[in-house]
Amino acid sequence: MKTYIGLDISKEETAVCVIDEDQNVVKEMMIKTDPEAIFKAISGLKIDNIERVGMESGSWSHWLTRELNEKGLPVTCYDARSVSRVLELNTNKTDQNDARGIALGIRSGFFKECQIKTPEQLSLGGLIRLRKQLVEQRVQLQNSVRGTLKPFGINLKAAPGKTFLPAVHEMLPILPEVISAAIMTVLQCLASVMTSIEDLDKQLHKETKKHPQVQKLMSVDGIGPITALAFFAEVGDPHRFKDSKAVGAYLGLTPTQYSSGETQVYGRISKRGCSMLRGLLTQSAMVLLTRTRKWSKLRAWGVKIRQKRGTQKAFVAVSRKMAVTMLKMLLDDTTFVRGEKKNAA
Repeated sequence: MKTYIGLDISKEETAVCVIDEDQNVVKEMMIKTDPEAIFKAISGLKIDNIERVGMESGSWSHWLTRELNEKGLPVTCYDARSVSRVLELNTNKTDQNDARGIALGIRSGFFKECQIKTPEQLSLGGLIRLRKQLVEQRVQLQNSVRGTLKPFGINLKAAPGKTFLPAVHEMLPILPEVISAAIMTVLQCLASVMTSIEDLDKQLHKETKKHPQVQKLMSVDGIGPITALAFFAEVGDPHRFKDSKAVGAYLGLTPTQYSSGETQVYGRISKRGCSMLRGLLTQSAMVLLTRTRKWSKLRAWGVKIRQKRGTQKAFVAVSRKMAVTMLKMLLDDTTFVRGEKKNAA
């Protein structure tokens, strides 16, 4: 008889529930959250016909799924959104109830599988996220200094980038000693953050040179090294998409739909998937439509959308089309093709 195993992962312990084909609970137990401990516990049950082992996607899922698969367990990671719909049916939320719900969902085939990223994908994505955090800290520190100087009649709005630190230093002598010393301390922290951002930028450029696919993605107008690397790391194997247009829905760039009887309503974009990559693609679309001067079919298409539907909808539409174009480039191993401009007769 086939058996199904649900794992509910937490930081310290993992709840395990084993059910058979008739939905009867065979075994329930709590195990330390460690691949070796989980493997030994399941192997000790001496179950011959394990159909599938499943867990909910989360912070630990990439590591545990990869390690347990290498040990020979048929482990699958499922999308947390589809899992939560089933677990909400339980009146009492406990780890054991969640593990049992996951096991039952695996047996029914209701859950949606999600991608397990490779260590390289996780490393590239982590590098980009860490840089994003530093950039946000830089902006917060700069805004704090600006806000502190305003009551003294000093406006630094025209001091962007590397000119910010020298501009503030020039104003320190005219400030009271107490606030001047405090701002000096913040400037030292800001200088360290800016240096760290430059170091991470160098690492990012090195990584782009290691991957020919990323270099080809950068041939798209408006796509820089950060967006290209983020797309490459998030997509992983491009062949996992049955249709290239599906990448738009995967990144949450397609509108939601409500249909019932004669009612059919389309809402805003779903915003599912990686919010960081979605934001980067939107920024790239803005650059393509507002800064780029080279003609391409992609830009011409976006300009028409902008004229008919407005700027914001054009940015979203172009970012979605960019994602589809980049996925096709990964599949075909080609560079960006701008197309030929048709002359008016």
